[in-house]
Amino acid sequence: MKKLPLGSVSELTDFSGNPELQKLYDQTLVTTLKQVHAAADLLYTIANYLVEKQMIHIMQEELHDKNLELMEEVKLRSEVEAALKEADLKALQAQINPHFLFNVLNTIGRLALLENAEKTQEMIYAFSDMMRYTLKKENTNIVTLKEEVEHVRNYLSIQKMRLGERLDYSIHIDEDAEEVMCPFMTIQPFVENAINHAIEPHAAGGKVMITGEQDGDIVTVRIIDDGKGIAPELIEKILDGNYDPEAQGNDKNTGIGINNANKRLKYYYGPEFGIKINSEVGKGTEVMIKIPRKALLGRGLNV
Repeated sequence: MKKLPLGSVSELTDFSGNPELQKLYDQTLVTTLKQVHAAADLLYTIANYLVEKQMIHIMQEELHDKNLELMEEVKLRSEVEAALKEADLKALQAQINPHFLFNVLNTIGRLALLENAEKTQEMIYAFSDMMRYTLKKENTNIVTLKEEVEHVRNYLSIQKMRLGERLDYSIHIDEDAEEVMCPFMTIQPFVENAINHAIEPHAAGGKVMITGEQDGDIVTVRIIDDGKGIAPELIEKILDGNYDPEAQGNDKNTGIGINNANKRLKYYYGPEFGIKINSEVGKGTEVMIKIPRKALLGRGLNV
């Protein structure tokens, strides 16, 4: 290979003797070392910017994912804790076996008998029968009128022991009407309402009378009290479910059982049946429950 002679750059680029080569040289783009360094610095800066921007984007995505993951963990933990609390409650409820409860009540009743505490024994057995009825029928929509009335009889027996001479009650159901089918817990809400609002608030107490009569294919149950009565506008609201008990200074659950019983009667037997309330302020209230002799089965009734 032939070595170029040493000399200045101007000497090496002197193409005066060769115009064509001079032209080619003049057309050649020449980048100085300073420009190369500047370009390299620019590329480095751009590369760093792109890398940093991508890193920030990645970090933001990771942070977002972490936040979502944390939120999911918090939600899951909350759901698990709620499920555990419910499971604990159910486990506790399961531990209180109904048979155990009845055995305890019966044992207390026998002890009361041994101690000649007849009233205590009577109350315990009545309460035990009420609980047994409620638990036994918890998955049953319909019962005989006889069963429902017996439940009410136990309820009134307990209230009588509590209120003493302030409560006077009577129950008379025609034998022919006892086997008619009626929705579970149809009568008791009205009797309880009479006790709470017609009897208990008055020092002198009052009377509750329950009758059941058959007339052709219809059985009519009446719950009558001699309390303070109910205003007509309140009767309509109670039966329609628009009654606001707290606005009247009553317990928030007042009237719920009545409206519920009315709806169930109409659902099972049709709109012509259900509950009618006649009341006169200052004199008392009569609740009439009409039930067809033959229950219309096949509408969600479990006998």
